[in-house]
Amino acid sequence: MVNRWIFFSGLSINAIPGLTRFGGIGNNGVTATRTGYEFTIGVGYALISTPRFRLYPMLGSAAIIDRVTITRNTSLSNFLQTSSAPSFTMERDAGGVEFAVGADYSFPLEYGDVYIMAKAGYALSALGSWTHEGSIVPDANINWFSRRGVFFQIGIGFGTERQ
Repeated sequence: MVNRWIFFSGLSINAIPGLTRFGGIGNNGVTATRTGYEFTIGVGYALISTPRFRLYPMLGSAAIIDRVTITRNTSLSNFLQTSSAPSFTMERDAGGVEFAVGADYSFPLEYGDVYIMAKAGYALSALGSWTHEGSIVPDANINWFSRRGVFFQIGIGFGTERQ
């Protein structure tokens, strides 16, 4: 009998440096850098399951951490003459749920398998407030870098032979 239940987890880390059009800042000598971390766990059920290919609907839950640093571009001499910091960092913790359809294909190796995975779906997230040094930033848009909407992901994994 084939086990059709699929349990998965994943960690995504992404960085976007040098954003010049972030949240209405514009290109006025200010840039923003975004770093995001997302840990996802979930379950799926294989509708199609062959020794090398699976197709399955899935439901996942995610823990999300976003960090945005807004930096004023300035010269070294100007930086040394000013008393204010040249950058401002905001953070946000959030949670999310995703509904998706996934597929994977395995390539056998001598000591395990390599998996190429893809999934497409819709993500909902409960966004937290942006904070700076523990205080809420009242004029920061809660929807900056929102994870609400359609998504597509591709991944590579390693594992043992399917049962």
